[in-house]
Amino acid sequence: EELRFVRDDVRDSKERLIELLGTKILTWEGEIEGQRFTYVSEHAIEMLGYPVAAWYEPNFLVSHIHADDLHWVMAAYEKQTRVSEHFDLTFRIWASDGRLVWIQNLISFGPKGEGPTKLHGFIIDVSERKRAEEALKDLGGRLIAAQEEERRRVARELHDDFNQRLALLSLELEQLRSEERR
Repeated sequence: EELRFVRDDVRDSKERLIELLGTKILTWEGEIEGQRFTYVSEHAIEMLGYPVAAWYEPNFLVSHIHADDLHWVMAAYEKQTRVSEHFDLTFRIWASDGRLVWIQNLISFGPKGEGPTKLHGFIIDVSERKRAEEALKDLGGRLIAAQEEERRRVARELHDDFNQRLALLSLELEQLRSEERR
């Protein structure tokens, strides 16, 4: 009974922390074996639109990871669960409404012992940060392209100006020769 009270208190503390941090973070617990969630906070509904019960289905997260990220995420997960007690993975996941959401999954687990190894962590929606990074990358690319275009324009102007001056000088020399012959 006392153990249940402590667990409930820990969950309540986690929920209060999440409320303070905002709705773009959900807490979770699970087991390494079978990659199964055993607890997911209500923020899962707000963040990705799936009911909490859906998260408890086998391979829920794996089945919603973007296909381009799935292989490397699974490889990193397998490796990190063997070598580290804390790690994070940032990848894309499909929300229930078809949106592609960037998440950062912060994962921790206790020492491996008898029975299933428990995992716990936070999933943070980092989509806005990723969009800002992409916008900055795009802006940087456009700035470089604009600089290159400006360099080409200045080079053309310098080339044209030089050619015009050379032609003018050539005409003036021709006039001088004509005047000397007279």
